[in-house]
Amino acid sequence: MKRADLIERLLEDGRRWVEPTEQVLAAMARLEQAGLVRSSVGRGFVCFDPADEACQEHPNRSCGALVSVCDEVAVCRACGAEHEWPEERTARDVVEVRRDRAGVEAWLCAAVARLDPDARRLRAGVAWQVLVGEQDAELVWLDEHTPEALTTRAYAVGRSVVYVVAEPRRWRGRFVQEPWLEPLSLATWVVDGPAAVRRALASRRAGAQDERAWSAMRAARPRAVAMPLGARVLEVGADRATLDGHEVVGRDGVAVLALLRVLAQRWREDVADQKASTDHCTWTVDELRLAVGESGPTPTRGTVQRQLQRVRAGIRDRYQRVTGIRLEEDAVVEHVRGEGYRIHPTGVLVRVV
Repeated sequence: MKRADLIERLLEDGRRWVEPTEQVLAAMARLEQAGLVRSSVGRGFVCFDPADEACQEHPNRSCGALVSVCDEVAVCRACGAEHEWPEERTARDVVEVRRDRAGVEAWLCAAVARLDPDARRLRAGVAWQVLVGEQDAELVWLDEHTPEALTTRAYAVGRSVVYVVAEPRRWRGRFVQEPWLEPLSLATWVVDGPAAVRRALASRRAGAQDERAWSAMRAARPRAVAMPLGARVLEVGADRATLDGHEVVGRDGVAVLALLRVLAQRWREDVADQKASTDHCTWTVDELRLAVGESGPTPTRGTVQRQLQRVRAGIRDRYQRVTGIRLEEDAVVEHVRGEGYRIHPTGVLVRVV
C-alpha cells in the first residue's frame, strides 16, 4: 500500500485495525507524534463468526462487525447483540484510531506558517489566506464545521481556494460536477509537504481558465418560483432515476441506482400491503446490503453507507440545481434514527420502470 493511501486511511476517524501490520503501526506512531491522531489498543472478536461454536444462538447471523472485549458483557455497536462470555470467543488485537481535531488544526497552522510565514487566519472556520509564489490563495479545512459562506460554488470560482480534507472519500462525490474543485487530501499534504499545495493550486488555475469571464446577455429570470403541490414523483428506471421528471441519478451512478431501486421496491410493497404511512418499514445498512446482493455482487457495509450518503445528497443537489427548490434532507430517502432508511412514506410517489 502506498504511504499516502495508508495515512489517508489512518486519518479516517474511528477506523479500527485488526492485528495491524508493522507498516501500519509505524505510520500510526508517526501520526501520533505529529498530534494528528490518538490510538487505543484493545482486544476484539467478530460479532457473528460461523466457525465459532459460541455463535450458534446469535440473533443476527449477518452481522460481521467487530466487538470490543469488556469485563463480562460485550455489546455489538452495529446490531446490539450481547455476548455474555467474550472470553470464549476468538479474540484478536484491535487498534482504534481517532482523529484529533485540535491536533490537526495545530498541524495545519504550523504547515501553513512554513508555506507562508505571513499567512493570515480568516475569521470564519479553519481557513487562511496565503501567498504561494506570486499567487494569492485561500486554504480551507473542510472537515470541521466549515461555514456555508466558504463552501459555495460562487466563493470557490471567484478565488483560488484549496479545500483540505482528512477523509477525501467522504467528500469526493460532492464535487463530481466540478472536477477542478477536487479537494486536497490531508494525507497527501503530510507526505509531500508544501509541494502538494502548489500542485493543487496549479490544477485550480488550469480549471479556472475554463470558466468564462463574461456571460451571454439574457433576459432577467422571473422571481416567481413554481412549487409542486402534493407528493413528488420518483421514477426509478433501468439506467437513471428522475424526480418530477428531472434526472437525479444518471448513468454514472449505476451502483447508487441499484440501492435506490431496492428502496423503491420496498416502498411499493408497503403501499401494496395498504400500510399506514407511520408503519412503512425501515431497512438497516446490512439489510440493504443483502438486498442489493440478490441481483448482483454483494457490496460491503461501508460501500452501502457511502452510497446512502451519495444518493441522499445527490438527489437534493441535482434537483435544486435544475429547479431552484431546496429539498429537506429526508425529503426523498428518509433516515429514521436508530432504525434505518426508507423512501419517504408521504412525500414521494414511487414508480419503478
